[in-house]
Amino acid sequence: MDIRTKALNQCYAMEGYKDLPLEEKNRIYDAVKAIIEEKEKAMHTYYMILRPVGIGSQPKGFIEFENFDRRTYVPEINHAAWGMVTYDRQLTEKEMRDYDMIEKGA
Repeated sequence: MDIRTKALNQCYAMEGYKDLPLEEKNRIYDAVKAIIEEKEKAMHTYYMILRPVGIGSQPKGFIEFENFDRRTYVPEINHAAWGMVTYDRQLTEKEMRDYDMIEKGA
């Protein structure tokens, strides 16, 4: 889900948001979007190259994950992957090696 969609979903989940004047809606939307962008800068996403995300398949403490329907070629890493998992910290080289993961954007 892109940042714009996440921000809109957060805004519309707020009680009374839809009844606010447009100017106030825009102010709140901009603030929510800025918070989401800041949080996402601190996130680290890794591709699972040998197996999907599952119990014991990746280091503990992840924030979110997405398994693909099948092993899928990911041009960004020039490799096929089974899914991706996101953490609020950077994994160590040992963790990436032990769990067969490649960092997004590396």
